[in-house]
Amino acid sequence: MILLPFGAKADLLCGEKALALEMAQQEKIYNILLSATSELVADTQQEPDKPKVQLFPNPNQGEFTLKIADDIWQGATATLHNIIGLEIDRRTVLLGENSYNIPECQPGIYFLTLQRGDYQKVLRFVKR
Repeated sequence: MILLPFGAKADLLCGEKALALEMAQQEKIYNILLSATSELVADTQQEPDKPKVQLFPNPNQGEFTLKIADDIWQGATATLHNIIGLEIDRRTVLLGENSYNIPECQPGIYFLTLQRGDYQKVLRFVKR
């Protein structure tokens, strides 16, 4: 069997053999693409992972919620810092919604760092 490079003309061979060969190659390529596409579609049709940690609204006026939806963060220490690294608040967070209210803080960029064992996550938000 002679394999032609993709896109090559089958007129190098003659008649029906050439046409059959070209069609077989195109079918092989189509099946490979179909297989790859099917796997990709199957992966994208699964429910996307929801964020395990959310801070909202962002930006905010000083009132915001930290939502924890993963056991790994249960009992984590949440430390709130301003842009220059000054610690504003420190507390232990629980699963579900944890409310914050920082009206005394100036407008700007803040960081909420979650720390539990070897795990760490930093969330950035803007206070207006």
